[in-house]
Amino acid sequence: GELSSSLAHEKKSPLSSIRINLQALGKKVSGDRVYSEMVDISLQQVQRLEMMLTELLNYSKPLKLQPESLSFAELSREVTHAIGRKVEEKGLRLAIEDRLGDLNLHIDRELMVRALTGLIDNAVQWSPPGGKITLSGKKMAEGKSWFALQVTDEGPGIQERHRKRLFLPFFTTRPEGTGLGLTNVRKIVEQHGGMVFAEENVSLGSVFTIHLPLME
Repeated sequence: GELSSSLAHEKKSPLSSIRINLQALGKKVSGDRVYSEMVDISLQQVQRLEMMLTELLNYSKPLKLQPESLSFAELSREVTHAIGRKVEEKGLRLAIEDRLGDLNLHIDRELMVRALTGLIDNAVQWSPPGGKITLSGKKMAEGKSWFALQVTDEGPGIQERHRKRLFLPFFTTRPEGTGLGLTNVRKIVEQHGGMVFAEENVSLGSVFTIHLPLME
């Protein structure tokens, strides 16, 4: 963890410098289609590396929970604010289904927003334009002091042979994926004493479910 964190920190600074210089070069060659395309490709790869390093940092550093009471409505608003633009840019719609009402959720606000945006970001990657992504919150079966958060999409779904490996570090089925997004989601959820998994036998798309305990 210390080695990964040190390497990630050391590489973020030069990458930032490369990005700034590429952006400046892009302005100089904006009239040249070929060179502009080369700059765009380079900037995309720099952005991908920066994302990988950020996820590696999140994976390597220990989590310190700072729980607070908030409603699902508050939580979903912050999630929408964090990733709503990315959803819209893909031509998708983010729907919120609140079945928790005024129930107080005792969670770390920042970390849970990060976990849910991670699941929604994964849904964005697989959803067809014009599709819908749903973030929902609901109570568990009667007698259980747990609640569930779900992210549902209308993408191609999950192949059964991949299901057991989804949350393993560095496993990804996307060429541009880092393999750490879902791993970081699991880390956050388990730190809260919960669990996260992909639902089986889903008729359309995929459904990721988080189970968390209700705590005072």
